[in-house]
Amino acid sequence: MGVSRAGLGAIESGEVVPSVATALRLAEVLGCTVEELFGSTARRFAGPAAAPGERVWVVGDRLLRVEATAVGEVPHDAVMGRRALERRAEPEPTLVLAGCDPAVGLLGAALARRGVRLVPLQRGTRAALEALGAGVADVAGVHLPGPEENERAVRGTLGGGFRLAHVARWREGVAVAGAAPRPTSSLVRARTTWVAREAGSGARACLDRLFREAGREPAFRRVVRDHRSVAQLVRDGWGTAGVCVELVAAEAGLAFVPTETEPYELCFRAELEDDPRVAALLAVLRDRSFRALLADLPGYDPSSTGEVRAIP
Repeated sequence: MGVSRAGLGAIESGEVVPSVATALRLAEVLGCTVEELFGSTARRFAGPAAAPGERVWVVGDRLLRVEATAVGEVPHDAVMGRRALERRAEPEPTLVLAGCDPAVGLLGAALARRGVRLVPLQRGTRAALEALGAGVADVAGVHLPGPEENERAVRGTLGGGFRLAHVARWREGVAVAGAAPRPTSSLVRARTTWVAREAGSGARACLDRLFREAGREPAFRRVVRDHRSVAQLVRDGWGTAGVCVELVAAEAGLAFVPTETEPYELCFRAELEDDPRVAALLAVLRDRSFRALLADLPGYDPSSTGEVRAIP
């Protein structure tokens, strides 16, 4: 069967989680199903499975292969062995948030003080909603122009039965190399080297609209996955303009031409509203000191932070 006596003991005691192949072999030898052997609460990978040697986060009954996050390294809980998951630490209560808020570190620090670890996966709006639908994320960050666009995106991707928690209204626009900002119409018509976000993100929707209003086809050479990378590439000379939020343009020392103000909201399933991790998230959003931090950020308006609306 390929599993030692010590390995079987570790699986029985819960010290390690068997790989899919090992679980199937054990079930075959014992003449039962994997569900009968390990129960319906056996942990499974949400998203791509980890290969031997790769690091893993343990989130309730889910396993997530470690990936780059919006705040750098988030400590892992285990490493995938040849036949089983090798624990490194007892997992903490963890909330997985897929989104692209460059200030998500403030939220992570506030949640940590309430005993919840935040894993912020870097995703644009559409990819964040898809991660929520696939069970990879608990919460998805969405920001699209227009008062009802976020709700429309949730309904179109996931359907009903969700909540939207308001984080802030932020200014989105064009970060430009050089001291003097120019009208967006002239930037689109000129020989501008654009840095773009990926399709499905709110920033990409803004850039596509600017080209559409100018009667031109979108043209760009580089596509990145987050706001801060847009500003950094423009600052470092890999492009002359790109759409991002004002915060990262200010951090990079770039001129900024605002084009719209968007609501940034966090989407989660309605049945999770009483989950202690989501309850902690909502408590942070409603905390006066957290809202004061957001108010200090360039382009962030926290006047409605913490408000929750239903998508039935």
